[in-house]
Amino acid sequence: MGSNIIQIGSSAVRPSWSQGFARSKSEAANPSLWDGLVGAWFPSFGATGATLHDISPGAKNNGTLTNSPTWVKDYLDFDGVDQRVTFGNNSSLKIQYPLTIAALVKLPVLTETKTILSTDYWGWLVSNYHGANLGVTAARALFIEYGDGLGARSGNRRSALTADAAIPVNQWTFVAGIIRSPTSMSLYVDGSTDILSSSSGSSTSAIGFSTQPVYIGLRSDAYLEGGVKYVIMWDRALAPSETALLAADEFALPRRKTKTYAIYTAPAGGLSIPVAMHHRKLIGVA
Repeated sequence: MGSNIIQIGSSAVRPSWSQGFARSKSEAANPSLWDGLVGAWFPSFGATGATLHDISPGAKNNGTLTNSPTWVKDYLDFDGVDQRVTFGNNSSLKIQYPLTIAALVKLPVLTETKTILSTDYWGWLVSNYHGANLGVTAARALFIEYGDGLGARSGNRRSALTADAAIPVNQWTFVAGIIRSPTSMSLYVDGSTDILSSSSGSSTSAIGFSTQPVYIGLRSDAYLEGGVKYVIMWDRALAPSETALLAADEFALPRRKTKTYAIYTAPAGGLSIPVAMHHRKLIGVA
């Protein structure tokens, strides 16, 4: 009598609503990425109507599609005019630094600033700079910034870091922005190297918040244009090794680890493996 070793739930399976995905750190192929997770939204899992579901544990910060961003097979497409995903005045997403915001995006040629994720409104509806924002300039230079919500809008009420080079046109690109403190920020584009960037603003205060909503695809009137496969936010600064994981594998966060089972094999003429499994002849799980 012996046993067969088989694998079930292989990490090679593409995570999706139909194929399944890691729902916790214990199920994940890359468990460190679940530490400090605040929200994780994956349009690449497939269309879910007017709701963009948060797959992170905890608060389940689902968003509402506003003005109908378009579901296109494995991503969500924004028109740059008035489409966004709205989360309301959600305190669980209005987090202080340290923080990381990451996304997988495909952008066309742009003519104005565009926002990937903002944790508060930036400008005209309220008189001060508020929240943290990850976005791109009209020249497709990635930036991360925050406002302290104190006083009138001015350079000493915000801090920002902007990349020195543009991200590619019409190409899926991993981007991430990290705020550790007012004087320590990093930007990552398709890799683990902190890219060359220029800082601006001089706020030394904490991130300030108003009662305005959190958005994917909007900050003031800077509506996102292009495709999004995922947006993720953490309440910590990711390590370069972790940004490298995300850049190498778009499903690094929700990918499930492989489970290996040792299944009892009956003598010749006895129960087959499927029937043995049905009769719970499972003798080991790794």
